[in-house]
Amino acid sequence: MSTVQTQLLTGFHDPRIDPERWQALLQTGDTDVVFLTWHWMSAWWETLGKGQLLLVAAERNGVLAAIAPMYSLEGMVFFLGTGVSDYLDFIGDISDPEVLVALLVTAREQVSDFIGFKFHFVRERSRTGQFLAAAAQRLNLRCVLRNESIAVTVELSRQADNIRAVLERSMLKRENYFRKGGQLLIRRETDSAVIQSLLAEFCNQYTARWEAKGLPSDLADPQQVAFYECFLDRASKMGWIRFLQIEWQDRFLAAELAWYYRGTHFSAPWCFSIAESRHSPGHVLLRQSLLAALDTGLHTYDFGLGDQDYKFRLPAKTVLCSTWGLYVP
Repeated sequence: MSTVQTQLLTGFHDPRIDPERWQALLQTGDTDVVFLTWHWMSAWWETLGKGQLLLVAAERNGVLAAIAPMYSLEGMVFFLGTGVSDYLDFIGDISDPEVLVALLVTAREQVSDFIGFKFHFVRERSRTGQFLAAAAQRLNLRCVLRNESIAVTVELSRQADNIRAVLERSMLKRENYFRKGGQLLIRRETDSAVIQSLLAEFCNQYTARWEAKGLPSDLADPQQVAFYECFLDRASKMGWIRFLQIEWQDRFLAAELAWYYRGTHFSAPWCFSIAESRHSPGHVLLRQSLLAALDTGLHTYDFGLGDQDYKFRLPAKTVLCSTWGLYVP
């Protein structure tokens, strides 16, 4: 019979955990994505986090088995990274029921006005949903499927020929319009210092695009910008960061941030010039982004949450993401 013990870590610089140990643990769980890395979650907490940090570690027979990356706010407990992450989950292996129960109990004990847990964006391939339902019964909590969201991915390695065929049709025509009208420069940047120097112009164009729709822009918020700056700095040596910039007639036409992590392109904010929107610069950006992913040998292109029509111009598939609530009856 396994013996499980939990510890409430003091923070991301707790001596009992470090980025390397976190990363090794992450690879043992059902979900291993960039949004669950130490670099992403620590940057989120330091720039966007509110409430009480609940970073709970569980050891099984003296060996670190899992970490629950959580925080509490007004009696509710959430995953860290909520609001900017496409996928979330526990770190490590929670298949042992005793591990998950111990993590939840330890977190609950820290919250004097505890109402419940709300865990966003757990992918369907993760077993966390079924594990939470079982744990809720043992803890006398009511488990509720609160919401289901759709994400979209493309399998690059299996669909490479079909994808290149799509890119050579209408998307190439859009690109040729700009090439005929002036010099079109494609920049693929991986240096975080260079990307940081381009970030202000990127945020301005991103914000202008959303304001043209009459909608608020996340990147108009200095704290959101600070989050990306912090993550870029922390992940600079990991080889995950990509910035694709397209210049036309010496002007900033379109750009995207993306994360290359364990063979997958994870989409981040992207933008294009509103003044040229009738000529679909977004299609040009998508074409170049997919070409970069193919050239790098990635196996998956992950568009993230949302089922917008443009994502299905490619041989894509949907991924169901669930939000689970565990509440006091």
